[in-house]
Parts: sequence; C-alpha cells; structure tokens
Amino acid sequence: MERDYIYMEETTVKSSSEVRNVHIHIRSVVEGVENLWETTGEYKWDGRQHMLAYTDYTGNAITKNGIFADHEKMLLHRVGAITCDMLFDPLTATMVDYKAYMVGAKFLLHTETYSMEENEVGLNIRVQYTLDDGGGHTPIVGEQEITVEYY
Repeated sequence: MERDYIYMEETTVKSSSEVRNVHIHIRSVVEGVENLWETTGEYKWDGRQHMLAYTDYTGNAITKNGIFADHEKMLLHRVGAITCDMLFDPLTATMVDYKAYMVGAKFLLHTETYSMEENEVGLNIRVQYTLDDGGGHTPIVGEQEITVEYY
C-alpha cells in the first residue's frame, strides 16, 4: 500500500505534539459565491507550526488536503481531484500551478490579509486573496475562514 504523506503519524508520547482528531468548519467565498462545509481531520502542533490533514469529498472526486500554518503564513497542499500548493504569505506573491480534474492553470497568488488565532478549543484561520492569470483577465477574488475544533 502506497504511503500518503499528507496524513500524520501518531506519536507515542502524550504531549502537545500528539496527533489530535478535530472538527473542521470551512467557509469559502470565491467571486461572491459562498460555500460552507464541515469535515473531520487530524491536527498536530510541532512546536513551530500547526498542521492539519483532511479529505474533501465532492461527488466521486476526492482531494486530500494538508495545511501548514503559523502566525505569518499558511501553505495549503492539495492532492487528488484538485492538485495545487498555495502559499498564503502577505509579504510576497507566489506562483500556483492549479489542476482541477486534469485541467490546469497557472496563477499569481496575492495574499491580501492573513490571520491565525489559537485558543484552548482550537484555531481560526482567515485569508483573503486574489489569483491573477497574467493574461489580462479580471483576477479571481477569494476568502477562506477555517475553524478547527479539538475533540
């Protein structure tokens, strides 16, 4: 069986670095169209960044997601029906090679705002961004709010 490197290994030491099960609530607005969904996943703090792994199911399409977030930036790694790496960093624009259902496009990702708040019950991550294809088309405007609740 091929190993899926998005998912995290259990630790043997019970500490703040152990893998925890979480509820995930995602609010996404792209071009004014809002989508809300909930799922479960795995969470781990490695002492530097928060790591989150979960799977999106849309019809027969499956996408595995990994989020690596700290207080300054977030990397969203997706593999499956949608494949891309999106680095949300307010200090710099980054390139995105976005593939959805075998159709691809390249974008320049501008992170307009990014914030992450953590407390005893979980995390809240907010990002506002634009995707520009460099071809003179109107940039795609989006925002995401990801709420993670420990259980």
